[in-house]
Order: sequence, then C-alpha cells, then structure tokens
Amino acid sequence: MEFELPLPDSCAFASDIRAGIMRPMTRLPSLATLLLALLALPAHALDLGGNWTKSETRNLIVYSNAHDFTTKAIVAKLERMRGALGHIMGLRTESAVPTTIFVFDGEPAFAPVRNAAVGSHRTEVVGFFTSSEGRFFVAMENDGGAGGDHVVFHEITHSLIENTAAGLPLWYQEGVAEFYSTFTVKGKSVVVGSIPKAFVDTILETGLMPLRRVFAIDTRSPEYNGAHAGPFYATSWIFMHYLLVGAPQRAGQLATYLALLDAKKPVDVAFQTAFGTTPEQFQGELWSYVNRPKLQVVSYTFPDLNAISVPAPVPVESAEVGRAFEPMLPQAAAK
Repeated sequence: MEFELPLPDSCAFASDIRAGIMRPMTRLPSLATLLLALLALPAHALDLGGNWTKSETRNLIVYSNAHDFTTKAIVAKLERMRGALGHIMGLRTESAVPTTIFVFDGEPAFAPVRNAAVGSHRTEVVGFFTSSEGRFFVAMENDGGAGGDHVVFHEITHSLIENTAAGLPLWYQEGVAEFYSTFTVKGKSVVVGSIPKAFVDTILETGLMPLRRVFAIDTRSPEYNGAHAGPFYATSWIFMHYLLVGAPQRAGQLATYLALLDAKKPVDVAFQTAFGTTPEQFQGELWSYVNRPKLQVVSYTFPDLNAISVPAPVPVESAEVGRAFEPMLPQAAAK
C-alpha cells in the first residue's frame, strides 16, 4: 500500500550540476566490519586497472568502469536522491567535500575488491564504505539490481544526516538510513520506506531486539560490528518505519524523545515522557506492526524531479582512480 505525503513549502530541485575537470542485506554484517577486513590487507593487494571515467558534480565524485550511459544514470539517480531527502527531511545537501563513489561494472570487476575486503566466500556483498576526516567513500557493484543502490543510498543518507546534525543516536542514524535506502523513482514521484525482505526474515527468525538494548548499542558494541548485527539493524529499521509511517500520532513524540536524549535525560525518563509508555510496552506495539498483513510505503511528488543535468563522464587514468581509492587502504588508516 502506498500513500502520498505533502512536501515542505520549497520542493524545487537544484539542477546546477557542474562538470569536473580532471559507504547479505547490505551492512549485514555492518559495513564497518567489512572495512576492518579491508584494512587488514597490504596496500598493493588491489589492482584497480581497467578503463575508468570520472563524473563530478557539486556534491559527488563518481569513478566508474561501467558504460557511460550507466554511469550517467547512476549519477542522476544519486543527485535525485540527495535532492529528495533534502526536501523531505530538511537536510543540508551541500557539503564542503564531495562524497566519492567507485562503481565497478559487474561481478568480475567488483570481485577482487570484495574478495580483498571480506573474502571470496562472501559473494552476496555488493558494496562497502568508509569515512575519513569528514569525507565519505563508497565502493559498489553495478549488478543491474537494487543491491548496490541500497548500499549507496544508505550511505548518502548517513552523509546528509552528519552534514546537518551531530550526536544523533546510532539506532536513529541506522534506522533512518535503512528507511531511505529503498529510495526508488516512479515518474515524477519518489517512493521510500519499502520493506527489505532480509529484515523481515531476521525479525521472524530471531525476534525483535529489546528496545532497551537497541538504545544502549554504540559503534563499539558487538551487536553493531559483529556477525550478529542483523537484529540491531532490523529492529532499528522497524522502529523508525513505525514512527515515520505506521503511527503518525507518534511522529512528534520521536522529536521529543531525541530532544530529551540530547538534554542528557535518562533513557527511561526520556522514553516515558515522550511516548507515555515504557520500552517494554512499546515493544508490543512493534510486534503488532510487524504482524500487519501489509506495511505502507510513502511517496512524494516533485514536479521537476527529472530536471537534472549530468555531465558526460570523462576518461581518467587508472592511476588517478588508485590514488582516489587510497583512503580505503591500510596506509590511510596508519597516517
């Protein structure tokens, strides 16, 4: 089921894109874990040879060895996503440093990078990311499906949130990033909040993680970085999906809860004040939501959604791509 929500007053897309010269179900396990695997390798282990192009906009640098038509379509899709989220969530879409994305054209091109990062047995992994000194880097496989899109949309959401606000709880960041990672375009509308089958399977298999535990997890927790990260991501996603779509009457309560946490109120006090119940009682609401026959998605209409001009990709030497890729390699971590 799909329903339409109104946009904020301003909903025009910025289309001034300048040509340049010259981050299983994705994140299961967490992409931070995938990065750690990558950093365990010698710098010379990866060969990024091949025919590469570069597309540069105000907020993105995209290196690609895919066909120019495919590369332009990916860049346009990412710019639409950035613009849409800026209006839907009120996020700052202009960043001081562009996000750098590496697009590998299919399994044969992506496999050496993936194998180096997570091992040859992890053939389901379609992307990974890292951030360094305020810059975001994403490597993704262009496989013709939605897996690579999921990775990059998730990480673009992270970058926009971090560009706008600091100190938000991890469950909020990951839940919102997963909510918007299913971003799709239908004509002049965008659809968000689709249901990742892997998360539903995780919830049905392992159950919801207790909300009290979800709220306590940080980036050092094994439930975030380990092989059992699925329940944290799935529960964070369904919690945010319920608040953003399933329970409109609680939308304002989420803002209150975040404000109380920011004011350093204890979790129990903040939750009871904001939601009028305990985390344990709220868990019952989430189970009822999971068991609904269908969950809704949300669509927004943008009159000028497709009015985006993307520069033609320009050829670059593989050496430049290798230098751009260095922040994802061990020597960058050692500096």
